[in-house]
Parts: sequence; C-alpha cells; structure tokens
Amino acid sequence: MTLSHHFHAAQTLSPKAARMAARLLDGSKNIPYEWRLSLRIALVERGRFSGPLSTTDLAPLSPGENDSFDSLRQSSRGADGDTRPQVQARRFIEAVQGDPEAGMPD
Repeated sequence: MTLSHHFHAAQTLSPKAARMAARLLDGSKNIPYEWRLSLRIALVERGRFSGPLSTTDLAPLSPGENDSFDSLRQSSRGADGDTRPQVQARRFIEAVQGDPEAGMPD
C-alpha cells in the first residue's frame, strides 16, 4: 500500500480510534518520519470530532495489555461487526508498520 492508501484509511477510522491511533503513531519509531507526519495530520483531523478519552479508553494502550491484545481483538466485535476504537487504532498502526514501503528510505 502507498502512503495515500494509509492516509485515506486514517480518515475512515472512528474519531476516537483516530485519536488513539495518533498516540500509537507517535511511539512508532519503525515508521519513517514523513509517513508519521502525514498520517498524524489525517488522524488529528479525524480525531477532533471525538469526545475526551477516558481512562477506560486508554487502558488497552498500556504496555501491560499487549499480551492480551489477541483476546481483546477476538472479544471486541459487537453484534453489528464493528470493533472497539482501541482495536481499530491498533489494526491501523499494525497495517502501516507491516507495509514494506514504510521501511524503504526515500
């Protein structure tokens, strides 16, 4: 995928997921600076429609929760198929980190 694809994907996240993804993106050192800057702009723009994040919203983003992320991912799907904002944010960051083009120097 290209940066443009990720940029458009960032704009389709829920506002709360976008705010969380921006926090995760800040700590992603394996994503080139140019990509982080561009994606951060899209995420912040989308996240401005979100309400404040609560401690419950931020709890899964803590380092201790990484081990239980797979169980969170499996249990977070609602009846309508939507996922929790934490899962949306994590999947977005994982997709960018897993992109081979993100690792290529300009």
